[in-house]
Amino acid sequence: MSTGREKLKLSYPFKNVKFLDVPESDVYDKASFKNRRMIREGISVRKNSLAYAARFDTLVAKLRVELELGDVIFTHNPWGEYGHPEHVQVFRAVHSLKAEFNLKIFVDGYVSDKTHGFMSKHYSLLSSQSFLGYPNNDLGQKIMEVYLRSNCWTWRKDYRWPSTEVFYKLADDNEVTFAMSNNSSYPPLNVLTRKFTHGPLKSFFTNGLWLLKSTVLKKFNVNF
Repeated sequence: MSTGREKLKLSYPFKNVKFLDVPESDVYDKASFKNRRMIREGISVRKNSLAYAARFDTLVAKLRVELELGDVIFTHNPWGEYGHPEHVQVFRAVHSLKAEFNLKIFVDGYVSDKTHGFMSKHYSLLSSQSFLGYPNNDLGQKIMEVYLRSNCWTWRKDYRWPSTEVFYKLADDNEVTFAMSNNSSYPPLNVLTRKFTHGPLKSFFTNGLWLLKSTVLKKFNVNF
C-alpha cells in the first residue's frame, strides 16, 4: 500500500471498509496486454514479476481470512478495466476462491483501447446475467476529494461517473455464458474514451529503455 493510501485510511468516510494492506508491486505499464494470456497471478509482467507473484499469494491468504461462504463479491473485471496488471491480479485472486467459498462474483463492464483484445479472449468468463447500476455522483465526488487530499487519486480530476454502469455475474460451472448465448457480439460495455495505448516513441522509452537497462547495461554494470 502506498504512502498516500496509508493516509487515506485515516480519513476514509466509511468506517465499515477494511483495508487489506497489501503493498503495491509497481507493475503498472509493465505488462503487455497484446498477448492476451492470463496466468495464475494475473498477467505476465516485464518487471517485478517475483514481487507481483508474491502479492498474489498474500492477497489470496488475506481474502481467505475475510471471506465467508456464499459471499457476493463485486470486483475488477478479468481484463483489468483500462489495463492495470494489479486489477487483473485482484480478479484472479477473488476468482481463485470462487469454488472454495461458493462465491457469487460480479464484475464491472469497463474496457479501453488497451484491453479490448484481452477482453475479447476472456469475456467468456461472464455469464449471460447482467444488471444496470446507477452511480451516485455526489458520493463519488466526495470519495474522490478524500483521495485527492491524500495524494493518491490516479484518475482524471474532472471525472464524472456515467449515469449507468453495467455489471456481469461470473459464470458458474455448466452455466450459460454470454459468449454461448450470443456468439456474434461482445457484451455491452462502458468504453473508456481516454487513450491508454502508447505510440512508437513512448513505447520505446517505457519498454526499449527498460530492456536496454536490464540486459546490455546490466552486463557492463552501468547504472542510470
